[in-house]
Amino acid sequence: KLQLDPGVTLKFNPSCSLVVNGTLQAVGDASHPILFTSFRDGSGSPAAGNWGQVSLGSTSLGNQFSYCQVRYGGNPLVAISGASLPPPAFSYCQLDHGSGTLASVTNGGGTAWVPSFHYSCFATSSKSTCGITCDATSHVDARYCYWGNASGPYNASRNASGTGSCASDSVTFQPWWSVCQGDTARISVWPTGLGFDNLIAGHDQSTSFQISNQSTNGSLVDFWIEEAGPAWSPEHAQPAAREPVPQQVVDVPWLSVTQSSGVLAPGDTTTISLTVTAQGQSIGQHLAFLLIHSNDPVSSLVVVPVWICVGADCILAVGPGETQPSVGFVSFGPCRPNPTSALASFDIALPAASEVRVSVYDVAGRHVGEPTSVVLPAGIHRIVWRAPDGRAGIYFARAQVDGRFVGQQRIVVIR
Repeated sequence: KLQLDPGVTLKFNPSCSLVVNGTLQAVGDASHPILFTSFRDGSGSPAAGNWGQVSLGSTSLGNQFSYCQVRYGGNPLVAISGASLPPPAFSYCQLDHGSGTLASVTNGGGTAWVPSFHYSCFATSSKSTCGITCDATSHVDARYCYWGNASGPYNASRNASGTGSCASDSVTFQPWWSVCQGDTARISVWPTGLGFDNLIAGHDQSTSFQISNQSTNGSLVDFWIEEAGPAWSPEHAQPAAREPVPQQVVDVPWLSVTQSSGVLAPGDTTTISLTVTAQGQSIGQHLAFLLIHSNDPVSSLVVVPVWICVGADCILAVGPGETQPSVGFVSFGPCRPNPTSALASFDIALPAASEVRVSVYDVAGRHVGEPTSVVLPAGIHRIVWRAPDGRAGIYFARAQVDGRFVGQQRIVVIR
């Protein structure tokens, strides 16, 4: 096994390649990518074909590439062969200046072995040059990649109007990125949680949330939204690849949004409407998540919990003996009502019995009242806070679960 640290550069002489028959872990970061390149890069005139390729052989397994750049190599730049599990995973990588196909996958052995390229850029804008090719035995998951043009990769049957680099039929490439600026995009989502009480059939409720681009250097934010059920948890996302496991991402029947993807210029904000319905849902509480993916390398996945309580007199508070929904991970819901003049409440979801501590601060960072500290069983619970008498203003509630910070909510107090 070979592990490369962030910021490492490997330069190759002509006819030399990196051949992996074991395990290679090349995990950089946004500020310190790992570079595979020509010996002339940085000290001469590098060109396509200056060296061979990164070759992952049939006995290699568990190879991981994150924040890597592969350039000025041969045809293909990256060659993957064989079906050893687990398959290789690429994320936030850039392949460019090759002398032909950028990545080739062969001898896959069917759908049980699927290499992945996610949040990566195939930097060629010619549809005659392929970003990824596969033989008849192989499949590749290459969702959320940039293919050299906003129109996506060229594929005669699935995206004939695409003018980016081509992709084979057995490559999953939808959805794709319309830009390749993942290192500097900055996304902001508000509010960070949504809740609905007293939801009854035939009376849908709607609200909205905002997604903003806070980049200061001109980068675009490219985002897309998926839904997930209550059993989803961050463990279902591979940290290096920042991708959800598809089986855990489902269509939530009582939840819909008006916009599932978009691109934001620096300083822009989009408002997305969300509607919930009680139709077909049992009386009681239900929880789902909006998974907001983006090309922000720091916050590539923002999770927004959405709670509903079905029933004419149903509020999101759990009493003794009530049925608790299964919860996949800790989440700290929004303040309601907000603004408030007296009482405010927060919903907190717990996958297991835990010690919960909620502290409230003013804008100067001073404690307001005594913190709430309680041990709660698994499920969704409501914590109530009383606003200080005669003190309008903005406050912040911070939650800790078993001593670990899990979230902060903004409270506006009016008089």
